[in-house]
Amino acid sequence: MSDQLSTTPYFIRAIYEWCTDAGETPHIAVAVSPQTIVPVQFVRDGEIVLNIGARAVQRLQIDNHAITFSARFNGVAQELYVPIHRVRAIYSRESDTGMMFEISDDPEFAGANQNIEEKIEKSEKSTSKPGLKLVK
Repeated sequence: MSDQLSTTPYFIRAIYEWCTDAGETPHIAVAVSPQTIVPVQFVRDGEIVLNIGARAVQRLQIDNHAITFSARFNGVAQELYVPIHRVRAIYSRESDTGMMFEISDDPEFAGANQNIEEKIEKSEKSTSKPGLKLVK
């Protein structure tokens, strides 16, 4: 990765704050890798969408390196860890307003989705996708 400070965590925090101020529900789309800690049973095609609204999570922290929080899945509390460079998008569930990001091409993370796919249960593709535009 470059030594230059990434703008991604700043944009994520800004869109999160805008969503909560507007009374909307912030969601993040994550490209799952071995570095992410998420419930693999909800991963589809190497991605997972997570509700990070205040009513859905506890102890949410969005720092310059990762998003961490606790959430319940099927009634079981889990601690989640999402590296910032694996966040594909943050958007409002209600309006689909948000921002998309490029996933890191860091060689350390290249091909990471291949490892996680072995752990993922096969299921039908989700057809609903947010209507977002790529911002560089």
